Order: sequence, then structure tokens, then C-alpha cells
Amino acid sequence: MKKPLYADYILERENSHYYETDYGFVTYREEDNHIYLVDMYIKPEYRKKGNGRQFVQYVENIAKEWNKPSVITSVSLEAKGAETSTQAILFCGFKFYSVNENSSMVYFIKGVL
Repeated sequence: MKKPLYADYILERENSHYYETDYGFVTYREEDNHIYLVDMYIKPEYRKKGNGRQFVQYVENIAKEWNKPSVITSVSLEAKGAETSTQAILFCGFKFYSVNENSSMVYFIKGVL
């Protein structure tokens, strides 16, 4: 599956990496001492079937390969579906990390090493 030009632009602008399957995609980037899971999308008909967990495991494996001890991700409390996203993140083994009250972002962390 070929990425749209816009996806290439976003990945380049954010210095992110991309992994896609027929049912969705995940973007992530390397930061100082962790991998930041930026975005994940799964087509509705493929949700709640373990596909999100597979994407998280893919990013965890990248973190291990790059010798990063953890994966961090976040949820905007103002985003549509924030509660569902938070439940999925916790289900994948992430733990609460911090809150940025100025931007309504909640951060989660998962150790991998």
C-alpha cells in the first residue's frame, strides 16, 4: 500500500517513522531516551480484535532494537474517542506517566527493556 504524498510530508516534518498494514497504521519517532508512539489508526471493522496490540508490539520491538528503555504515548482529553483510546492504551500495558494541563494531554509509559 503506497502512502499518500501528504503522509510523506507529515512524517518528514515530524521526523517520524511509519508502519502500515491493510487494517491500519502507526507512526512513531525516536526521542532522547524513548520511542514516542505518535498516532495509531485502525479501520473500524478491525478494532477490538488485537490489531492495536500488534501495532504496540511492533513499536516496542523498534524500541528494543534501538536500545530505548520505554515507549511513551499520549491522549488529548479533548479528542473524540479519548476515553476509548485511554482504555486501549491501558489494556496494552501502559501506565499513567504525566499530565500537561495546559494542553489537556495525558501521557502514558511502558517499559520494554
